[in-house]
Amino acid sequence: MYEHGPCGISSVTQRSLLAEQPMHSRLAERPPLVEGARVVTASDADISEFRANLAVVNRYRRSFLTRLRHIAGRQLSIPLAISHGLRGIGRYGPGVRRQYGISLSEQFRCLSSDHLSYRILPEKFYMYQLYVAENRKLRARHFGFSEILPMQQYLIDVSRCEDFPWLQSKHRFAQRCSEIGLPSVPLLAEFAEGKMIVHPPGSNEREAVFPPVDLFSKPSEYWCGIGANLWLYKSAGRYVNALSGESHDQETLIEKLCAESKSGRIVVQEKVSNHSSMAGSLTNGGLATVRLVTCRTPDGAVDFLPPAIRMPIGQAIVDNIAQGGLAAPVDLATGKICGPAIQKDKATGVTWFEKHPDTGFDLAGAQLPCWREVLDLAKQAHAAFPSMPFVGWDIAILRDGPVVLEGNAWWDVDLTILPHRISLSDTQFITYYNYHLKRAAAKAI
Repeated sequence: MYEHGPCGISSVTQRSLLAEQPMHSRLAERPPLVEGARVVTASDADISEFRANLAVVNRYRRSFLTRLRHIAGRQLSIPLAISHGLRGIGRYGPGVRRQYGISLSEQFRCLSSDHLSYRILPEKFYMYQLYVAENRKLRARHFGFSEILPMQQYLIDVSRCEDFPWLQSKHRFAQRCSEIGLPSVPLLAEFAEGKMIVHPPGSNEREAVFPPVDLFSKPSEYWCGIGANLWLYKSAGRYVNALSGESHDQETLIEKLCAESKSGRIVVQEKVSNHSSMAGSLTNGGLATVRLVTCRTPDGAVDFLPPAIRMPIGQAIVDNIAQGGLAAPVDLATGKICGPAIQKDKATGVTWFEKHPDTGFDLAGAQLPCWREVLDLAKQAHAAFPSMPFVGWDIAILRDGPVVLEGNAWWDVDLTILPHRISLSDTQFITYYNYHLKRAAAKAI
């Protein structure tokens, strides 16, 4: 049975970790940063161990030349901090001064100091609003995506995760979901090296045709919605690109995808739509998805990091925050949105939305449908890839229930923590990571 506080972490997790001494330091509960939130916090000892692990990963990744540059960079730490401070206020300073009334000199002082002490880059400084007094206490506990990404890969490498290849590409993930019966959106076709591969396997390619429905194509190896295309089905068997207006009949569309696949595999699926309770409120047509990161606990169970709902805006065909989409925090216990949505902003770093900008819908308190099924599906998905310590799942809630769209071995920590207004240290991740890395190292001896 799950026991969670609003937007929080399971008390089951707390008990299991407290029982894991001496492998884990105790986790402590800290005051909420989102109204009603209860978050579990890594101890100072956990964070210190994690930073030591981060240093190991950085040494592991660096070539000899890069190490020399790093040494030189340490000697130039003050000039670099000044340089980053100037770059940050040059890009975001005027917008923050207009919106929040914080002077450029104060922004420069805080940013330069934070880079000198914690290596915080300007983009993260402004995205996490570390110029605000209330947020500045997070800076020593802050880890950005650029730091965590190599740590994710390092843990996968040293743990020898046999399931990792299934998560590296969309076509292999779809294949695995089909084999094990995991609810997902099936492929209609793949395009690779100039050729079409029809689905299901064994179909007669000459007789294979796309159904008369909207189609979604995307590169198999890319992230963040890059290269995705929506093909709207029109009368007389034509498919029109939703963004460019480019029109094709089936034959010329296949020819186009074959040609594009010479530079990378492409997958094609039927466009799916959200549950009726989400349409017209959380989206005006594009697909909104839940990002839910699952973690393997020390006792082998599956736990969750704070979830978020991603929402497309305008005419966007993807909901990725890297492409301008919104992300709002979700209460893990109830599936209700429990705070305003964030959007990356080129002027100030981040913008907050109480209402969906297209539909005018009040976000806080909105109930996501089928929430229990979403959690169960995420657990089922992680059980299908048991060697992975962490996976970031993209789950779409459709008319008939939730389906898994993608499993991300490398998942964006900003998407997980920024909507909840917490740092990564305010989740189970750091303690779990330290445990898994220590366990993998012990096995390697």
